[in-house]
Amino acid sequence: MDALQKRGKNWQMSFNPTRREVLQISKTRNPIKSEYIIFGPKLAAVKEGFFIGVTISDNMSRIYI
Repeated sequence: MDALQKRGKNWQMSFNPTRREVLQISKTRNPIKSEYIIFGPKLAAVKEGFFIGVTISDNMSRIYI
């Protein structure tokens, strides 16, 4: 996340953290939970993510196209 922040500042790009989410994918029973922070606010953790018409769950048990 630090590298992303640095790149954003160098290229004068802005990120809206309130519109961003984190999907941590893991096959383990007890994945390590982490907090991701960019430009101040903590990013919201989600169980399923949607990107370019594809929905993916955090344990990869459901993938919808």
